[in-house]
Formats: sequence, C-alpha cells, structure tokens
Amino acid sequence: MLETIESRAAQEGRDGSLIAILAVTARARAALGERSRARELLARAVELAAPDGYRRTFLDEGQSAVPLLKDIRSTAPDFVADLLSRIGAAPRRRPTKAARTRTVEGMGVIEPLTSTQQTHPVADRHRHVQPADR
Repeated sequence: MLETIESRAAQEGRDGSLIAILAVTARARAALGERSRARELLARAVELAAPDGYRRTFLDEGQSAVPLLKDIRSTAPDFVADLLSRIGAAPRRRPTKAARTRTVEGMGVIEPLTSTQQTHPVADRHRHVQPADR
C-alpha cells in the first residue's frame, strides 16, 4: 500500500509527502530486520530532504531515527549531522497538564472550545502559518 502512495507522490512531485512515506517505510523495514533496505529508503528520503532543508519528518522520529541516520551519514553529511545534533541536543518534552493550563487558560491566550465549536476563531485566522522546520 505504501508503495502505491509512494509512487503517486513521486509522480505528482509531492516531495514532502514522499520524504515522509520513505521515512515511515524505512522505519517499518528496520523493525522487520531489513536494515539494508531501511538504509536505502532513508538515504533516498535524506537525498530529497537535504537540498530544501526538510527536517520535520526526521526530527519527529526522535531518538528512534538515530541509528539509521548514523548509518546513512555519508548521503548528506552536513544535513544528517544537523539532524543528529538537533535530535540529541535536547529531547523534546511535552509540558505537563498544569503547565499547559497555566500557559493557555491562566493567561487567557486561548479559551477552551465549547462542545458545539468545531474550531477556535484564533485557529481559523492562523490556519496558514508555516512551521519553522519543514
């Protein structure tokens, strides 16, 4: 199934989707013990990602991506080194519920949604904000 989606993403020039598909497939192959195939897929994802700085897919994988990234470091040395340093520098932690409550509700930044609202008006106004790391 992923191969069909991968093929379509490649044909349509959807590099961001293709990078994500390749990374997920690489992780699945590694979990199945197919390390060689996993490295090939991840190397292809990195080759596509490096020129435009697509990092988000790899960063979202976190520590689980480190062994394969180290294996394919020569594919794009500077890009992979940057990914490894970002993953290893400071593990991302989700704030506790108390911290989220203080930040969001305590400061009145965003009011909680009521049961009848689909989205919050603030979210509607900022729907097209680009993330810092792609």
